[in-house]
Amino acid sequence: MTEKDRVLHNITSLIGRYSGKEKLEEITRLQSDLAELEADNNRLKIQLEKCKETQRNAVSSKQIAEEALNKAEARITTLTEQLQSQATEEEHISIPVPVYLNMHESRQMLSILGSMRSVKHTFITMYLPQNYKMENIDRGFLQHFNEKSIRIMEKLESPTGIIVFHDIDDLVFEIILPPLPIAKHHFSINEKFYVDELDQILKGETSVLIVIVHAGESFIGYTEDGEYLITSQIIRSSVKAKHTKGGFSQRRFERLRDEDIAHHVEKVLIAIARVLEDVGQEPDYILMGGDIQLARAALENVDLKGKVIEHSLDIHIGKNDPDSILLKSLACRRYKL
Repeated sequence: MTEKDRVLHNITSLIGRYSGKEKLEEITRLQSDLAELEADNNRLKIQLEKCKETQRNAVSSKQIAEEALNKAEARITTLTEQLQSQATEEEHISIPVPVYLNMHESRQMLSILGSMRSVKHTFITMYLPQNYKMENIDRGFLQHFNEKSIRIMEKLESPTGIIVFHDIDDLVFEIILPPLPIAKHHFSINEKFYVDELDQILKGETSVLIVIVHAGESFIGYTEDGEYLITSQIIRSSVKAKHTKGGFSQRRFERLRDEDIAHHVEKVLIAIARVLEDVGQEPDYILMGGDIQLARAALENVDLKGKVIEHSLDIHIGKNDPDSILLKSLACRRYKL
């Protein structure tokens, strides 16, 4: 560029600056930047408002969750207190430990009860057959019992029924679970206890086949009077203990154990046949105990016409001699309140 051209360029630039052309371009650029900034600002405002709305919703949801949690905790506390209260009440109404009486002892006790008299006619007698519901008893009759004694009677389970001898003045309160089933229900308030039906049960004129079956160890016995065994037999077999490991090994082990149990049940069946052959007559009752499913299996193919009593007799055969097994099988269970 010649000196002439340089001078001309400077003059042109100076004229343009003073003419406002560059100033206009600068204003235009600044206005464009401002518009972009305003757009960004609006976008950020919208995002900020959305964040605030989300925060408000989160706070509201938190409050709702906290209220629900507080209500749930209050409900849990209430239910826990109720359960503790009921548990405490149940503990206070525990079933007393029974006394096991053989036939002779039972007859002695019944003789004493039968000889007692109440001048005011305050002696209550109840005979409740198996599955007879307390709710079926007249409320006027139950008013002579307190809540605790009613709860105890409701808790007792007996396949032969429940007999109650109670004095309204609380001088006597005996609950008896008889060895053989009660024929029919009976309710009375009198000067003496009604003992006739229990006396009939305890006469010792009923034959019973006792079948107590456990996997590997079982007992068969026959009595005609409930006091002495005519014949008895203990059956033992080798049965594998339960297996706890999984997989094929467990399945194979369980199959072998099932085979052992089936073999033991067959031996029990043979023993029953021998006992019945020895006594030469069918029993009036068949009393089953131990593992009821196995006892049923052992008697499945035995054609007996006697009445079956399924009893919760968890008697350990190896720890009891035959006479002890007889006592525990055909004892009167006495609960003294």
